[in-house]
Amino acid sequence: MYKSKKNWVVAPVVLLTLLGAVAPAPIALSNVVNAAETTAQTELDAAKSDVTNKIKGLGLSDEATLLTSVKNAETAEDAFVVLKGAYTKAVEAQVTDFNKKADEEIAAINKVENLGDDAATYTGKVTAAKTAVANAFKAFKDGLIVTTKYHDDSIDKDVTRDNYVDQRKAFDAALAKQTPVLTSALAEAKAQAKLNSDYEAKKADVIAQINKLANLTAAEKDVFLSQVSKIDADYDTNLNPDKIDWIKKLQGVLEAAQKANTDKLNAELAAAKAEAQKALNEATSLSATAKSSFQKQIDGLTDPAKADALVKSIKDADAKAKFETYKKNLVATFNSTSLSESQRKDFVNQANNATTYEELANIELAYNDAVTLAQLNTKSLKDLKADVTNKLDNALLFGGLTTLEKGDYQFAVKIADSKDAVINIFKEAQAKSREAISAAKADATEVVNGLKFLSESDKADALQSVQSAKTLTQVKAALDAAKAKDTRIELDGAIKDAKRTVNKMKYLSASSAANLNSRLDAAKNTKEVAQILTDATEQNLVEGLNTTDDIVLARELGKEALNYLPNLSDTEKANSIKDMDAAKDVEGVRSAYETVKTVSEENTKAKEAAEQLAKAKADAVNTVNGYEHLSAEQKADYIAKIKAARNTTELEAAKKAAADAEAKAAAAARALSAAKQEAMTYVNGLKYLTESQKDDFVAQILRASTVDAVASVRRDADNTNFDQIPTTKEFLEAIDSWLKQDEVSNYLNKNQKTALTQAVKDAKDLASMKQAYKDAIAKADAQNDVLVMKELDNLIKEGLYETAKTKLAELRVDANKAKYSSLVDGLLALRDAKAKAQSEIEKADYASAKEKEGLLNSLAKADSIDGVNKVLDQLHALQPAEVVLLYRAYNPNSGEHLYTADKAEYDKLVGLGWHGEGNAWKAASKGAPVYRLYNPNSGEHFYTISESEYNDVAAAGWKKEGVAFYSDNNRGVEVYRLFNPNAKGAGSHHYTTLASERDTLIKAGWKYENVAFYGLK
Repeated sequence: MYKSKKNWVVAPVVLLTLLGAVAPAPIALSNVVNAAETTAQTELDAAKSDVTNKIKGLGLSDEATLLTSVKNAETAEDAFVVLKGAYTKAVEAQVTDFNKKADEEIAAINKVENLGDDAATYTGKVTAAKTAVANAFKAFKDGLIVTTKYHDDSIDKDVTRDNYVDQRKAFDAALAKQTPVLTSALAEAKAQAKLNSDYEAKKADVIAQINKLANLTAAEKDVFLSQVSKIDADYDTNLNPDKIDWIKKLQGVLEAAQKANTDKLNAELAAAKAEAQKALNEATSLSATAKSSFQKQIDGLTDPAKADALVKSIKDADAKAKFETYKKNLVATFNSTSLSESQRKDFVNQANNATTYEELANIELAYNDAVTLAQLNTKSLKDLKADVTNKLDNALLFGGLTTLEKGDYQFAVKIADSKDAVINIFKEAQAKSREAISAAKADATEVVNGLKFLSESDKADALQSVQSAKTLTQVKAALDAAKAKDTRIELDGAIKDAKRTVNKMKYLSASSAANLNSRLDAAKNTKEVAQILTDATEQNLVEGLNTTDDIVLARELGKEALNYLPNLSDTEKANSIKDMDAAKDVEGVRSAYETVKTVSEENTKAKEAAEQLAKAKADAVNTVNGYEHLSAEQKADYIAKIKAARNTTELEAAKKAAADAEAKAAAAARALSAAKQEAMTYVNGLKYLTESQKDDFVAQILRASTVDAVASVRRDADNTNFDQIPTTKEFLEAIDSWLKQDEVSNYLNKNQKTALTQAVKDAKDLASMKQAYKDAIAKADAQNDVLVMKELDNLIKEGLYETAKTKLAELRVDANKAKYSSLVDGLLALRDAKAKAQSEIEKADYASAKEKEGLLNSLAKADSIDGVNKVLDQLHALQPAEVVLLYRAYNPNSGEHLYTADKAEYDKLVGLGWHGEGNAWKAASKGAPVYRLYNPNSGEHFYTISESEYNDVAAAGWKKEGVAFYSDNNRGVEVYRLFNPNAKGAGSHHYTTLASERDTLIKAGWKYENVAFYGLK
């Protein structure tokens, strides 16, 4: 490279000469050449110096020879060739040394007596290590780059390429990985030789290996262990070992057990792969590339435990692909539309930006509306009326309307006298229908999203079915299908998990395990599965206690069985654990278990009663939702009463009230339909209303949910009509005609009518006439409100707040509206708060059935949101504590251990030189406070759960440092306190959760000060 650089310097001079360029001063060629040679020599010297230093650091035996070669190098490249060779020799020396030791190891293994054919196993390990090191050496040589400087244009600098450090690091890592084999192989070979020749050692090893087989149940292991026991019983040292190879017999049992373990693992793996394959086969929206990728993952699956995650990945990917396909198809539809270009672009943009099925469904709906309206606008009034009337009978277009509501809209179409009016009626009917369906979809979506066992893909499918539903019946069907699938998945998973648990129980006999697994296969619901698990743990307890008098083992079995008893609160479990720990013998443990089992059974009965009530409530809610004539507000009220019921009596009363209301609503619906038709006809006949005003009042009439609400709209129409009469003559005629209507008698009596007639006649001008009318109407409004407020008071008394809210529209005086609106809103807020609190109480697994009953009774009495919050505070007080990591730091100067739940304090101490020892134990997030004090004289910290001790120690001169952490009220893990009477200053107290450490310190002279406080399990 340096020679080529010399030529590069000369070339421009020659080129300039050939081109006839005239230099400002002559340049001597010899000077240019000499300058280049000087540069090359300088760089060569630098390269030699660099290479020399690197070779000296390698410690090679032929270092002098290599340095001579460097000295004689004519170019930098030659020097680096020597360096590369030196690097290779340095590593090769390591390989040679490793191979020498490996060969010695192989020779030693081959000399081990009683190893036999097993020798090949251990020499093979060493040979494999040699091969691995050789491969690492080859990778080192192949990847080693040592060369002279070159110009790196990317950074515009000259750099030297020497990757020895990285290559050596990789080789050293490989060497370090294989080096332990040289010492372990011989030790393993000797251990195997002992097993091959020592019967007792072989027996112990076989038993240990069988017990370690992770896939066999305790009962299955017992089959092989009993074979070992049979061999042991037959074993006779006096028999000729040439005739009976006892060790070989033991090995045969071990190999059979290992095969059973492998077969079981393979069976689980096959089942896991089949489950994943099923998910992939059902993933119809995945691309070929994605399917191929997942297929490779399934084929390469080696751990059954990882199958669930793979299945989830497949389903999630399919859900995403399905969503994108839906979006793509919508965009294609929009791009082929007959709508305007701006509308097309708008719909395409909306679809491309959508992120949920709900958004896409709404966009598709809006698109279909735009197309429908465009088509409707092309029709004549006659054809438009016929088309809209027919469309109103289409269940897919108006699946949220009742039959009566459809009839009302069809009548409105019939009397409409313009295309705009018909289209507005169509839109109004469509909006009302969709409002009902949207509400049902929103409820269904919330339920689907709350289903715990559906995968994201399953949820996506369910939500798509919900969003694509056109009728209330279709929404319900989609929701029912999702809930049924969730229940199936939950049950399948529960059975699968339960079988794993049963098969790992240590003391179940093979027949007991088989019977329990058979019951699990036949389980119809998760409740049955839970009961079978409870039975299994109890059977495991019984069989275990029958085989031991070890109190420690008995306690373990009792606590394991306790964990599967249903419907116990944390406090009840904690009390039972204390009883078991206090038991003196196996019978004491059995008695403690029977006691807590009785509590569990009582709680289960209470829970079943609550579940039956909940099911009855759910059935009642479905019944109310199926009522055709109750308004949405009435349904909400009666459903709220049903959900708030605390017992069967209250529930039956709520159901009867709803049924009675439905019967009244059925009759009212017919009256409402007649009132609407009459009112729409009347409004369309009002002479002084504009067409737009008529359309608006008709729309309000169609939305009205009561006869009184229709009458209120009709009065508003009258007011507007009278206000727009242009002459006194026409006003007098209109008043006279109006006062003759039966409807007016509902809010003006005979004398009031007469007074109004006289006032109008006495009026001097049109404005005075209109004012007389307004005064009469104001009086009528006040009278109206007196009656409406009585009805509101009754509705409020009955707890029908949503119904009352719709009734507010019938109030005509603003002050009355404001008063009752505030009252009703407050009552609705309180009811909502109570409903949420009730739901939280019912879902609180940590509270017993009795505790829940008391809380619900208190909630029913709450008459304010503050009262509701107080009940919730009582509930939250029952909530188990959460884990808080308690850190321990050690002061090497004083010997003190400091405990803190404050990570910032811990980090600060470590930064000051304390030794961070990580987590000491799991403290509780709430419970009894543990106080910390500091002795400014000795530097010691002291901890106590006793507030009186805290105050006494502080009085002796210690500094209070407040609450350091909390002790678990359920006494999960004991924390022992010990005192060193010989210590002076910090470190005289020690805290530990380890009984072994406690006992060791006691033997060393420490004074045991009992349990100081408790950590979480």
